[in-house]
Amino acid sequence: MRVINPPDVLAPAYAYSHGTVVGNLAFVAGQVALDGEGNLVGEGDVVTQTRQVLANIESILAVAGASLSDVATTTVYLKDLSDFEAFDLAYAEVFGNHRPARATVGAEMVRPEYLVEIQAVAVLGSG
Repeated sequence: MRVINPPDVLAPAYAYSHGTVVGNLAFVAGQVALDGEGNLVGEGDVVTQTRQVLANIESILAVAGASLSDVATTTVYLKDLSDFEAFDLAYAEVFGNHRPARATVGAEMVRPEYLVEIQAVAVLGSG
């Protein structure tokens, strides 16, 4: 197993890695809208937070040798399910025509200012 913690994504403060690679699979831990210096991006704005979360995932995947087009599935946690439509527009904007499998659930977040958290699984080299 290879551990992935890219320098442009804030280092984990707890007992996990941002990503791991096992065989041809890249697993990305749940990401929130923090920039590389630990600043929340898009306070109160689910669209901006979604874009930052997906940028973090993209950075982690790049170190793993993958891209968003290799993502097979995501699990999305929304603080407020009434944000679903706005979240989905930002998600679709970032993923373009690629549509990985997805589960979206309402969840209590670790910090109240986090509106969205996304974890992902990608298949390396799938394009």
